[in-house]
Amino acid sequence: MIGAASAVGISIVAPTGVAHAAGPTNTELLDACDWADYCVFHPDGAPRLSVQPSTSVATSNNCTGRNQTNSIGWSHTTFSSNSLGYSFKFSSGAVKEFMIGYKVTYQHEWNQQSTVSDTTAISVPAYSVGNIYFGKQMETIRGTYEIHFEKPFYGHYIHYLTMEVTSPRANGQDVIYTQSRAMGGDRARLCG
Repeated sequence: MIGAASAVGISIVAPTGVAHAAGPTNTELLDACDWADYCVFHPDGAPRLSVQPSTSVATSNNCTGRNQTNSIGWSHTTFSSNSLGYSFKFSSGAVKEFMIGYKVTYQHEWNQQSTVSDTTAISVPAYSVGNIYFGKQMETIRGTYEIHFEKPFYGHYIHYLTMEVTSPRANGQDVIYTQSRAMGGDRARLCG
């Protein structure tokens, strides 16, 4: 069986996700998971952890001449992304295979998106602007799709496609912090 596969040809798409000119596009290959004979995602190695750049999720303006402490409720949604720019629709065969390969390898569900809601206390000095910042812990995995066809697809029975996916980590070590700055010349605009 292995010898037969070698004889009929195997296509390997470059790890950067750029298809050869005469071969299928990344989207064509991933969409083919809906009808190909065999489509499996093989994760490779442990997830790489990182924290996304912090973004301001809430602001508090103190227009008084004394320090103020407030509790502010906020919510932030983080989405996954992938190195191929492929649209992850849950109905697609490629996404289903990705989710299976991910769960089997890492023993937990994959998160396409995550929404964090919290209430954070912030102390803002007189005539200052306070911001609450949030950074979501992310995990990046790398893996390869292996796709088999009954008839040659772009001249080959077997194609491989490498992809990286960065997703919000469930129960991750997220970062939340506060920071204030003097209003300065913005005081009239911010305080009316």
